[in-house]
Amino acid sequence: MLGKHSLVYFLFKSFPAILTLVGLSVFTRLLSPGEYGVYSLTIIVVGFLNTVFLQWVALGVGRYLPECSDDQARARLLGTARAISFLVSLVIIFVTFLLWEWREEIGFSILYYMVGFLCLAQAWHDLNLKIQNAILQPLTYGKMLLIKGAGSFFIGVLLVYFGFGVDGLLLGTLVSLVLATIFFQDAWRGVSWALVDKEQLTRLFAYGAPLTLTFLFAFIVNASDRFFIGAFLGDAAVGVYSVSYDLAQYSVGTVASVVHLAAFPLVMEKLSKSGLPQTQDQLRKTFIFIFAVVSPAACGLAMVAPEISGSIMGEEFREGALKIIPLISLSAFLGALKSFYFDYSFQLASATRVQVVTVAVSAVVDVVFNLILIPEFGIVGAAVSSVMAFSSAILISIFLGRRVFPMPALPGKDAMKIALSVLLMAVSVASFSLESAFFGLVVKVVLGGGVYLAAMIALDVSGMRTFLKSKLIR
Repeated sequence: MLGKHSLVYFLFKSFPAILTLVGLSVFTRLLSPGEYGVYSLTIIVVGFLNTVFLQWVALGVGRYLPECSDDQARARLLGTARAISFLVSLVIIFVTFLLWEWREEIGFSILYYMVGFLCLAQAWHDLNLKIQNAILQPLTYGKMLLIKGAGSFFIGVLLVYFGFGVDGLLLGTLVSLVLATIFFQDAWRGVSWALVDKEQLTRLFAYGAPLTLTFLFAFIVNASDRFFIGAFLGDAAVGVYSVSYDLAQYSVGTVASVVHLAAFPLVMEKLSKSGLPQTQDQLRKTFIFIFAVVSPAACGLAMVAPEISGSIMGEEFREGALKIIPLISLSAFLGALKSFYFDYSFQLASATRVQVVTVAVSAVVDVVFNLILIPEFGIVGAAVSSVMAFSSAILISIFLGRRVFPMPALPGKDAMKIALSVLLMAVSVASFSLESAFFGLVVKVVLGGGVYLAAMIALDVSGMRTFLKSKLIR
């Protein structure tokens, strides 16, 4: 079941991720680093507002929708979630329009008039995605991602090409978010627009509010570096750093989220229906799976940094990106393991308040190191700060997580086999080079992937060789 669902999510998430990577290549040639910096800061502000004021609704729906025993309970939950999401979004739209009028006095390089509408569209999109994930509908989930990814890319490229700049790129994102949800409204049949159930609202807030604080601190870790870079180094440096950070998120982050989307509902199902031993067994499978996909992705990204910067990015972005891609890859690896495995302990135990401690400490670490390192070392200092923050976060998550939920012992034997496979992959990639950055990238990806897969089979990671033999014999 885990492998099947992961494959479905991968097929649908890989296409938008590929389009995003292609978009990075196009936009870093059509936009200057300063313009891309303004775009990145605007998206970050949208993400911040969504995290603080809206994400708790979708998180609560994802937690409680599977428990709804009848259509009436489902309608009360979804009706409350939709009404609250739209009301909060309207307030954000009003406030950001006021800020747009005072933009010159504020002096912050974002497009205020777009922020509120993007928050509304993002919140509605996230809520619909969470519903499809909660009811185990990966196909519908994937279709929504495809429409959003394709729309954002093609509309954004078209508008930027015809001279609309950052405004056009953000408008493309807004339109694509709306289009992605229009065609998938079956879940809302029979749900009133005017319904706000006090009991459901209390449940949503009680579950989501602590997680909101958690995601807020996580947001600080993921995004505060760009605010500090903007303050110390300017919008152009934000643009260079953001491209590298986005690259890691849409490569390492995508494969990690694919496993999470498939794994977490199955873990929750085991906990509610089968008991602790079966849940721990499912968790062991989840760790092997996520470690097996995230470690080669992060290592591979670091190994092909010269080829990526030389072939995908515009000339103004290349030098800075080459310096920080390996560090950003490492922080993405650490963040994926923390968020998509070790943090499960807090959610399984409904101890989300304890989880706040892990991200709060990492947020403080990130801010302190940013203040110290960015003025001295520029964007490299920001990348080092990110690694330090995620390192502290994963250690605290492991330490506290085992005190709230009996997580299983890590499958050390299989983990060592995976690490050895990654090492063999890295050696093979490092020993090969071509003058052409693009063809070098293609060859290294194929070569590294082939060596890694062959090593995994030869070492029989998690019974892979035995499984393949049984299929071939059959």
